[in-house]
Amino acid sequence: TEHYKALTQQRMEEIEESIKAGFDEENRKMEIATRDLRNKITAMKMLVAETHQQTQAQQDFIQRSIDGEIAKDAKENAQTLKSLHKRINQAESMFRDSLQSVHQTLEDLRKEKDKVRGLENALLSLEGVYKHKLGKLDKERKMLETGLESTQNRIKEEGISTKKWRTDLITNTRQRFKTVEKQLKNDVRRLKAQAREALEKSQKELETLARVSLAESKQFGVQIEKLKTAGKRRDERSEKLAKLVADRSEAIEKDISAEKKRLTNTVGALARTSEAVAEASKNLDDTNRK
Repeated sequence: TEHYKALTQQRMEEIEESIKAGFDEENRKMEIATRDLRNKITAMKMLVAETHQQTQAQQDFIQRSIDGEIAKDAKENAQTLKSLHKRINQAESMFRDSLQSVHQTLEDLRKEKDKVRGLENALLSLEGVYKHKLGKLDKERKMLETGLESTQNRIKEEGISTKKWRTDLITNTRQRFKTVEKQLKNDVRRLKAQAREALEKSQKELETLARVSLAESKQFGVQIEKLKTAGKRRDERSEKLAKLVADRSEAIEKDISAEKKRLTNTVGALARTSEAVAEASKNLDDTNRK
């Protein structure tokens, strides 16, 4: 009986140590993933600020160019004005193409957002797996209680009273299982909350970036309207302005493409975190089988 009691105590300690080690490792991985995500969001904010600063400088340059050339452009002939309108129409067409690309990129971002929601659903599914494991632990507890009942009956047949010993052992065993069950539930809730918080922050940052990019595109549209209403301009200045609009549209597309790539990396990091949690769950299964 003492030997069986010692084995039961040792088994409970091994289960507790295994569970604690598994969740400590998962906590460390989750903290690393969260820190990486925060660093990426910080870099994203810096990129948006730099892009906004560059856009403002370019708009100031365009405005100065317009003010300085209005007097000179008034002397241009009708042929120059016709050529200018043609070039402005070309620039406007390029702007529409760029704006369409921005809308397509926003649609892609919305699709990525749906993928992130799918990851959150996977985490919810993981919570169900942990509940299943709690049920298995409860079955193991009942098996131990059955074994204790059998041991008590055998000892009573030999004329030995172990009522107090049995009561204490069953109470301690139940208490330990309740503690382990509570710890598992708390850890699952904490992991779920951390993952949801990280996903929500990432989603808000992406939506902010999309709004800024769209606002910048609209500002370029307003600038083109100013060019059309300003009147006559020389061919050389018109080419420079058209090239500036095209270059800026290309820069916006590159920024959005880079941000989309960062989002993909972030989703990949979250997926790896989910895989790590699944691996910890598998280790817990192995421990329970042992």
